[in-house]
Amino acid sequence: CDPFVDGSQYAGPILIANDGASYLRYSSQDNAGNAQDTVSREVKIDKTGPTIEASISGDAGNDGWYISDVNVEFLCNDELSGVSSCTEAVTLREEVPGQSASGTAVDNAGNSEQAEASAISIDKSPPTTTLEFDGPSSENGDGAVSITPQTYFILNAEDTASGVSVTSYHIDGELPLEYEEEFILDAGEGVDEGWHTITYWSEDAAGNSGWEETLEFYLDQTAPSTESSLDDI
Repeated sequence: CDPFVDGSQYAGPILIANDGASYLRYSSQDNAGNAQDTVSREVKIDKTGPTIEASISGDAGNDGWYISDVNVEFLCNDELSGVSSCTEAVTLREEVPGQSASGTAVDNAGNSEQAEASAISIDKSPPTTTLEFDGPSSENGDGAVSITPQTYFILNAEDTASGVSVTSYHIDGELPLEYEEEFILDAGEGVDEGWHTITYWSEDAAGNSGWEETLEFYLDQTAPSTESSLDDI
């Protein structure tokens, strides 16, 4: 670098204001003409804070949700004095919306900057779906259920994080239907009397799909008959 002071007579404090390395060279001379050897001093100035960036990685789901643990890594850099410390990576595992992670970068001159990764929502668990009947029904020892055309199917879905997006079902492997409200099966539904299966599942807002559950049931469309006889008196 060029000397900051070169041959000028010292008149007071010298201001060095620019970032980077500067060199100050100086010497003194007494009244008899004796001169000091020139002394060189390097002056390093870093008034600029380091840069820090939060990098987010994880399995992205729907609507801004992550369906896995989320790793937040902090990338730090400083072009002048160099990085002294940088916050280590943070792993978020809790299944809740709106999480955040913050980090700090400090350079060797003591300047610091911060960065934050925010609005991180995690849902790793699929929803659960249960089936219940409202109306005439009976269960045998093998778990099979007998119902009538007056028996309502009710599907209940739960999801503790992102919430249930849709619940679906199908009867006997037919095309899936979206569950909207309780329903019954009768001859008008094209389901004959006899043994059938219902398969049901749900998907949450994050995109997790629950396990398909299947139940076998017997649809009894025949009304019971009653006979009576009168014995001779």
